[in-house]
Amino acid sequence: MPQEAKARAQKYAAFISYSHKDKKWGDWLHKALESYRVPKRLAGTQGRNGKIPPRVFPVFRDREELPSSADLNEQIVAALDASEYLIVICSPRAVTSRWVNEEILAFKRKGRENRILALVVDGVPNADDEPALEDLQKPGFAAAFGVARDYPRECFPSALKFKLDEEGNLGTRRNEPIAADVRAEGDGKENARLKLLAGLLGVGYDVLRQREHEAQRRRMRRAAALSGAIALSLTALLVLSLFALVDSETTRNSALIAQSQFLARDADTATTSGDAGLGMMLALQALPEKISAPSRPLKREALAALSHAWRDMHEIGQINVGEPLVGGGYLTDSRIVVTGSAKGTVTVWDIVHGQRILAMAHPGAKILSVAPSSDGKRIVAVYDDKSVCIWDTATGRKLSVITGFLVNASYASFSPDDKWIAISSWDEATIRNAATGKVLVVLRGHDGQIKSVVFSPDGTRVVTASSDATARVWDARSGQQIAVLRGHDEGLTFADFSPDGGSIVTASWDHSARTWDARTGKARVVMRGHEAEVVSARFSSDGRQIVTASRDTTARIWTASTGIALLVLRGHTGGVSSAEWSADGTRVITASDDGTVRIWSDPGVFVTGEKINFAGWSADGRRVATASMDGTAQIWDARTGKVIRVLGSQGVMINTALFSSDGARVVTTGFDSSLAGSVRVWDAATGRQLLSYPGGYFGSAVFSADGTTIAATRTDNTIVVFDAATGRTALTLKTGNAAATFTAISPNGRHIAGASTDGNIRIWDRSSGQLLKVLRGHLGRVNGVAYSPDSRRLASAGEDETARIWDAATGTQISILHQTAQVYRAAFSPDGTRVVTASGDKTATVWDVATGKKLDILRGHVDVVSSAAFAVDNDHILTASWDGTFRKWDPIPRCQTLIDASRRRIARSGRALTSSERSQYFLTGTPVLRFSQWFEPIKPLYRWMVPAMGDTCQ
Repeated sequence: MPQEAKARAQKYAAFISYSHKDKKWGDWLHKALESYRVPKRLAGTQGRNGKIPPRVFPVFRDREELPSSADLNEQIVAALDASEYLIVICSPRAVTSRWVNEEILAFKRKGRENRILALVVDGVPNADDEPALEDLQKPGFAAAFGVARDYPRECFPSALKFKLDEEGNLGTRRNEPIAADVRAEGDGKENARLKLLAGLLGVGYDVLRQREHEAQRRRMRRAAALSGAIALSLTALLVLSLFALVDSETTRNSALIAQSQFLARDADTATTSGDAGLGMMLALQALPEKISAPSRPLKREALAALSHAWRDMHEIGQINVGEPLVGGGYLTDSRIVVTGSAKGTVTVWDIVHGQRILAMAHPGAKILSVAPSSDGKRIVAVYDDKSVCIWDTATGRKLSVITGFLVNASYASFSPDDKWIAISSWDEATIRNAATGKVLVVLRGHDGQIKSVVFSPDGTRVVTASSDATARVWDARSGQQIAVLRGHDEGLTFADFSPDGGSIVTASWDHSARTWDARTGKARVVMRGHEAEVVSARFSSDGRQIVTASRDTTARIWTASTGIALLVLRGHTGGVSSAEWSADGTRVITASDDGTVRIWSDPGVFVTGEKINFAGWSADGRRVATASMDGTAQIWDARTGKVIRVLGSQGVMINTALFSSDGARVVTTGFDSSLAGSVRVWDAATGRQLLSYPGGYFGSAVFSADGTTIAATRTDNTIVVFDAATGRTALTLKTGNAAATFTAISPNGRHIAGASTDGNIRIWDRSSGQLLKVLRGHLGRVNGVAYSPDSRRLASAGEDETARIWDAATGTQISILHQTAQVYRAAFSPDGTRVVTASGDKTATVWDVATGKKLDILRGHVDVVSSAAFAVDNDHILTASWDGTFRKWDPIPRCQTLIDASRRRIARSGRALTSSERSQYFLTGTPVLRFSQWFEPIKPLYRWMVPAMGDTCQ
């Protein structure tokens, strides 16, 4: 019997294997698969496994399908043999389940290893492959901070990860399971279900998803057509029945609500995939122009999608040059830029007003590269007629022309003092007098075409990038080769120095960028993620970030120290030929083959290079204190991201760093390699240590509101309270048999709250030390606790994936805020109406205290978000992460202000929905809307009869 026919002859479409602890997921998946009806246009067609059936039925679930029997194993083996596919529900529970592993092995031994699908519901795939840090295994560490427990837990059973050997036993060759992820940060339930169904049916996921979208659109068209028919029929009955008009209005609103929800989902999808501009346009289509006089019902989903797009849309301006660009960059400030087009025109622009200031043409030649001088007064352009021209940016006059090249030059740049100019031409580069063009030094040694040549910041060295897959560093005066940078798999396109001259970044045809030690040539970091050749790479002015440009139509921002991707700049429709920072590092300008220059805003990311455990604002919001895993605490300028002060070192790790309320001092906790620690107080202005309170392994410390007292948690199950000036101990508070993890002193100074590893929060009287109450509810370690500004409420953060709001006076639990990973910190806004939580799911979330509803999700970090806090202005939020960055999040406008500002932002970007996009999202015309407009003059007569169907926004 052919394989396809045999597969379809199986009794069961699939066998679900799972740990009994994941029963709820087994129930959900069983129902999700058996209740699914294959789209009519797919049913009966030919798939990878043969003819596609109308349903995926039946699906075997061992805990449901087996009758009472003494021989369970025999029936499971028989069911496995009768199943076409095996679906494994993957979680840390499945990893430890003997039966899940046995079922996978049994199925594989039947020769159907390629018919195993995986559904991830918890944990991290291949987490066991990551090496553990030696420090994290030291005694007492997990109990004190939970770090070891927070590291990723494996979700793939070993039988799933490895192939069978020739004897049918589990071998050592790796297998890459086909996995869907139900979690919000993964595929989500619906997409995960479709991925599994696509595998079971033998069709592509995109095909199945497209069919689902088509079915949804057909339903919407039918609804719209029905609404239109009803509305048209009411035209003749207008005078006779106002009730009929009310029915029409209600039906219209229902159709519009369905459309708004559909558009909101697609807007979120577009934003999440990287096109925030499309997400913003779709969200605006789902919202009324005026909330006060809505043309359609207002839906919170659409406002949330618009907020998401607003947060992720970093494009703030665009110039349409109208011809492909080979490069672009800032002149002396962030208002004036220069572009070079492939057709041969060098243009100076005022980007604030989008106006052309100067156009400098070199007839009959195309531009190959363009670069401004350091003072912005001149521009050097390389042309394909074997010439290099220097232009005056004030007058547009051609100052000089350098010729005599045997082949076309490829790149030219000025020295920092603008006295010299470096030009690359095939396999050699020359350094010349910028005024006369006289050759001073010749650089030879590459075996391929030199693509770029750039001076070091001090002008003493030059770096060249070549198609021979190397970059080379040269002495600018002698021409002697200093270092050769090897490591790229293909030719290089660009190389540049860091601002301090200590590092070099290279871009390559191998789709990557790399950093190197400029003096030794030793490789440091590889940045991968682009899907085509990387054509340029530049350091930011502080050297902490790198921006790359690629032919894949994107530019990307990375951390220079770790190579972590911070942001993808999407919007261009052609390859990006260059990406440059503004002098102050707050803007990026990109030039593209699509004929546009785009300006992007600062993403508000500050790079430390080390995992951050905690970050806190100063009271005035101008400074940030960070505590890092490298044993340092630092104070930063919150506007520029520059380090103001380094507060010494506390050994292996610093856990917390918090300002006093007046901003004059910082308190830190940390420990050294022997796990001995202390609480230290520092002068925030000078960095001088004012106090050291020894005596244990401290996890956290906080000032009282008046700055006179410090409370600190210690792993000996105590919280110590001492004088912030003298270090004299005032109280020692016991936390029972559990280690204290975090503490807070109420703003009114009357109480102290302490979180502990037993899941409880204890509240003591600050004066007497008397234990007043114990708050119980968390199902595991409590990581953080914070008082509201009025001292009436407490917010707690737990490893049970919840944050909780409590009445501080009665100990009553008010609300539970659910997240998808453990919560590390929770903090109130200055007005007490909101709470922000920091989570292991790499996000921070803003919640409404009164309702417990999510107001905003802050996405962007690529590792655990370890802390989050509001600024004193009640709007800005600070987050810190194990990805080595802290971020300052600007407030998002609300309600009508958000809608109006978003429309202006889209207008400035120059984007609009194309006809194909309008058709794709069913925006080509709505008869219901047109019909409804006819009755606008008489709507006041019956509007009061129409039930309210939209949401409100305040």
